[in-house]
Amino acid sequence: MTKKLLGTRCWAAFLLAGGRLKMAREAEVLFVEDSECYAHLFEIIVGQIEYKCRLDKAVNGAEAIRKLKERFESEDTFYDVVITDLHMNFINGIELTKYIRSLYANMNIPIVVMSSQDASEVGMLAHDAGANRFIQKPAHIDELFQAITNVISDFIVKIGHDIERRKVDN
Repeated sequence: MTKKLLGTRCWAAFLLAGGRLKMAREAEVLFVEDSECYAHLFEIIVGQIEYKCRLDKAVNGAEAIRKLKERFESEDTFYDVVITDLHMNFINGIELTKYIRSLYANMNIPIVVMSSQDASEVGMLAHDAGANRFIQKPAHIDELFQAITNVISDFIVKIGHDIERRKVDN
């Protein structure tokens, strides 16, 4: 990278930053859900929130673990947020949360567990397993949209990465 390519002001900022450019990127979200309907709905919601997200989906905890391992061993950016359903075949959301907390504890990955089950009982189980938040799956799409939007936006702000925002048409 040369001064000619960046321009004088940009070059100075580049040097002050220690010669490293901090580029905005998409948030990396792993969504673990065995219901095709909820997975499709989540994909639509993520496509409309303020921050740009790259969505990776898994249908159960076992597939999610495989994707986590692949990401960890590769040069790709690791996940910024994991959002998982509670009840799934093979490995459920609680077991997945415990797995992530035991193997990737130093990465502080925000984990959200979702379920249509009663929030008071299941929410405590999720929290005890290491989840940052529990969302009770609502029946109304607007409630789900607001809950998912808040969760992703909150965690993106907390993790402090430069996540690219969507352009809003006026």
